[in-house]
Amino acid sequence: MNNFKQVKEHYSEKFKGFGLYTECMTKALLYGVSSFALTFSGLYFSQGLLRSRLPYSQKYFLILPSVVSTCVAWTVTSRRTQKCQDEWRNSEPLYTRLQ
Repeated sequence: MNNFKQVKEHYSEKFKGFGLYTECMTKALLYGVSSFALTFSGLYFSQGLLRSRLPYSQKYFLILPSVVSTCVAWTVTSRRTQKCQDEWRNSEPLYTRLQ
């Protein structure tokens, strides 16, 4: 099953909320990637503007944006995927019966 549409159709018959879950997870991962890109670029360019006031040289300008944007992207992605998982659990009556 290399085609994701086939997978989605196959499991949508068994699990009614599967289509919404996959869309939610896709959006969550894209939010994480975009938050990484925006945070990294914002910090990198702000370091360029504040170049004379920073205590470290320009060769270290990639370290701070990389670390901070990775943390921000991980936080955004984990929170959004947790919301998707909670919605999935609430939408599936079989799961709620087992608890």
